Amino acid sequence: MAKTGPKPGPRPYNYKEFCPKGHRRIEHGSGKHCYQCDRARYKKKYQMDQNFKKALNARSKKWIEDNRDRYRIMARDYAFKRQGIANLDGTQFSMNDYNRHFQIQGGMCKGCGRHQSELKRTLIADHDHKTGFFRALLCDNCNKALGHCEDNRSTLLNLLRIISHAE
Repeated sequence: MAKTGPKPGPRPYNYKEFCPKGHRRIEHGSGKHCYQCDRARYKKKYQMDQNFKKALNARSKKWIEDNRDRYRIMARDYAFKRQGIANLDGTQFSMNDYNRHFQIQGGMCKGCGRHQSELKRTLIADHDHKTGFFRALLCDNCNKALGHCEDNRSTLLNLLRIISHAE
Protein backbone atom coordinates (compact mmCIF):
# COMPACT_ATOMS: atom_id res chain seq x y z
CA MET A 1 0.00 0.00 0.00
CA ALA A 2 1.31 3.44 -0.98
CA LYS A 3 2.07 6.06 1.63
CA THR A 4 -0.52 8.77 1.96
CA GLY A 5 0.97 11.97 3.18
CA PRO A 6 0.97 15.65 2.43
CA LYS A 7 1.08 16.60 -1.20
CA PRO A 8 4.34 18.08 -2.48
CA GLY A 9 4.58 21.81 -2.77
CA PRO A 10 3.95 24.64 -0.34
CA ARG A 11 2.01 23.74 2.76
CA PRO A 12 -1.27 25.54 3.41
CA TYR A 13 -1.27 28.38 5.92
CA ASN A 14 -1.69 27.33 9.54
CA TYR A 15 -3.29 30.04 11.68
CA LYS A 16 -3.62 27.96 14.86
CA GLU A 17 -0.53 29.36 16.51
CA PHE A 18 0.12 32.88 17.68
CA CYS A 19 3.33 34.82 18.24
CA PRO A 20 4.19 36.10 21.76
CA LYS A 21 2.54 39.43 20.90
CA GLY A 22 -0.72 37.72 19.96
CA HIS A 23 -0.50 38.01 16.16
CA ARG A 24 -1.47 35.06 14.01
CA ARG A 25 1.59 33.14 12.84
CA ILE A 26 1.81 31.69 9.39
CA GLU A 27 3.67 28.41 9.02
CA HIS A 28 5.14 27.84 5.60
CA GLY A 29 8.38 26.69 4.08
CA SER A 30 11.13 26.18 6.63
CA GLY A 31 9.81 28.17 9.55
CA LYS A 32 7.08 30.12 11.25
CA HIS A 33 6.77 33.84 10.67
CA CYS A 34 4.74 36.62 12.14
CA TYR A 35 4.67 39.17 9.36
CA GLN A 36 3.48 41.95 11.66
CA CYS A 37 6.42 41.44 14.02
CA ASP A 38 8.85 41.09 11.08
CA ARG A 39 7.57 44.35 9.62
CA ALA A 40 7.92 46.09 13.00
CA ARG A 41 11.50 44.79 13.41
CA TYR A 42 12.38 45.98 9.91
CA LYS A 43 10.88 49.42 10.61
CA LYS A 44 12.73 49.68 13.93
CA LYS A 45 16.00 48.65 12.29
CA TYR A 46 15.43 51.29 9.60
CA GLN A 47 14.84 53.97 12.23
CA MET A 48 17.69 53.00 14.55
CA ASP A 49 20.52 51.81 12.31
CA GLN A 50 21.85 54.69 10.19
CA ASN A 51 24.05 52.41 8.06
CA PHE A 52 21.08 50.17 7.23
CA LYS A 53 19.01 53.25 6.39
CA LYS A 54 21.72 54.71 4.14
CA ALA A 55 22.27 51.39 2.35
CA LEU A 56 18.55 50.87 1.78
CA ASN A 57 18.05 54.45 0.56
CA ALA A 58 21.07 54.19 -1.77
CA ARG A 59 19.77 50.91 -3.18
CA SER A 60 16.31 52.43 -3.70
CA LYS A 61 17.71 55.54 -5.39
CA LYS A 62 19.90 53.44 -7.67
CA TRP A 63 16.92 51.30 -8.70
CA ILE A 64 14.85 54.41 -9.42
CA GLU A 65 17.67 55.90 -11.53
CA ASP A 66 18.12 52.64 -13.45
CA ASN A 67 14.36 52.19 -13.97
CA ARG A 68 13.13 55.79 -14.31
CA ASP A 69 10.34 55.10 -16.83
CA ARG A 70 9.12 52.00 -15.01
CA TYR A 71 9.15 53.89 -11.69
CA ARG A 72 7.06 56.75 -13.13
CA ILE A 73 4.48 54.32 -14.50
CA MET A 74 4.33 52.45 -11.19
CA ALA A 75 4.00 55.70 -9.22
CA ARG A 76 1.23 57.01 -11.47
CA ASP A 77 -0.62 53.67 -11.40
CA TYR A 78 -0.40 53.67 -7.60
CA ALA A 79 -1.78 57.24 -7.51
CA PHE A 80 -4.73 56.22 -9.71
CA LYS A 81 -5.39 53.26 -7.42
CA ARG A 82 -5.12 55.40 -4.28
CA GLN A 83 -7.55 57.95 -5.74
CA GLY A 84 -9.99 55.18 -6.64
CA ILE A 85 -10.19 55.97 -10.36
CA ALA A 86 -11.80 53.23 -12.45
CA ASN A 87 -12.73 52.74 -16.09
CA LEU A 88 -16.38 52.55 -17.08
CA ASP A 89 -16.14 48.75 -17.17
CA GLY A 90 -15.02 48.78 -13.52
CA THR A 91 -11.35 47.88 -14.11
CA GLN A 92 -8.60 49.86 -12.44
CA PHE A 93 -7.53 52.98 -14.38
CA SER A 94 -3.86 52.73 -15.38
CA MET A 95 -1.13 54.62 -17.20
CA ASN A 96 -2.03 52.72 -20.39
CA ASP A 97 -5.58 54.12 -20.14
CA TYR A 98 -4.18 57.60 -19.53
CA ASN A 99 -1.99 57.37 -22.64
CA ARG A 100 -4.91 56.08 -24.74
CA HIS A 101 -7.16 58.99 -23.66
CA PHE A 102 -4.30 61.42 -24.16
CA GLN A 103 -4.07 60.25 -27.80
CA ILE A 104 -7.86 60.41 -28.25
CA GLN A 105 -8.01 63.97 -26.87
CA GLY A 106 -4.95 65.00 -28.90
CA GLY A 107 -3.06 66.05 -25.79
CA MET A 108 -5.62 68.76 -25.08
CA CYS A 109 -7.72 69.56 -22.02
CA LYS A 110 -11.31 68.49 -22.64
CA GLY A 111 -12.57 71.55 -20.73
CA CYS A 112 -10.69 74.55 -22.15
CA GLY A 113 -8.97 72.97 -25.16
CA ARG A 114 -5.44 74.05 -24.23
CA HIS A 115 -2.65 71.70 -25.24
CA GLN A 116 -0.48 70.18 -22.52
CA SER A 117 2.59 71.96 -23.93
CA GLU A 118 0.95 75.27 -22.88
CA LEU A 119 0.46 74.08 -19.31
CA LYS A 120 2.84 73.90 -16.36
CA ARG A 121 1.52 70.52 -15.17
CA THR A 122 0.42 67.37 -16.94
CA LEU A 123 -3.24 66.74 -17.67
CA ILE A 124 -5.17 65.30 -14.72
CA ALA A 125 -7.41 62.24 -14.88
CA ASP A 126 -10.75 63.65 -13.73
CA HIS A 127 -13.21 61.22 -12.14
CA ASP A 128 -16.60 61.23 -10.51
CA HIS A 129 -16.07 61.10 -6.75
CA LYS A 130 -19.37 59.29 -6.18
CA THR A 131 -18.84 56.44 -8.64
CA GLY A 132 -15.05 56.63 -9.09
CA PHE A 133 -15.39 56.41 -12.88
CA PHE A 134 -12.96 58.27 -15.13
CA ARG A 135 -14.49 61.17 -17.12
CA ALA A 136 -11.77 63.01 -19.05
CA LEU A 137 -8.26 64.46 -18.96
CA LEU A 138 -8.41 68.04 -17.72
CA CYS A 139 -5.93 70.80 -16.97
CA ASP A 140 -5.45 71.80 -13.34
CA ASN A 141 -7.69 74.88 -13.63
CA CYS A 142 -10.62 73.01 -15.20
CA ASN A 143 -10.31 70.20 -12.67
CA LYS A 144 -10.31 72.69 -9.79
CA ALA A 145 -13.30 74.52 -11.26
CA LEU A 146 -15.29 71.28 -11.31
CA GLY A 147 -14.13 70.50 -7.79
CA HIS A 148 -15.11 73.92 -6.42
CA CYS A 149 -18.56 73.55 -7.98
CA GLU A 150 -18.73 70.07 -6.42
CA ASP A 151 -19.71 68.63 -9.83
CA ASN A 152 -23.09 70.35 -9.51
CA ARG A 153 -24.62 70.97 -12.97
CA SER A 154 -26.99 73.72 -11.81
CA THR A 155 -24.09 75.66 -10.27
CA LEU A 156 -22.10 75.39 -13.48
CA LEU A 157 -25.11 76.47 -15.60
CA ASN A 158 -25.74 79.45 -13.30
CA LEU A 159 -22.10 80.50 -13.66
CA LEU A 160 -22.41 80.14 -17.44
CA ARG A 161 -25.49 82.41 -17.39
CA ILE A 162 -23.57 85.01 -15.38
CA ILE A 163 -20.75 85.01 -17.92
CA SER A 164 -23.12 85.20 -20.91
CA HIS A 165 -25.08 88.13 -19.36
CA ALA A 166 -21.86 90.04 -18.67
CA GLU A 167 -20.98 90.03 -22.39
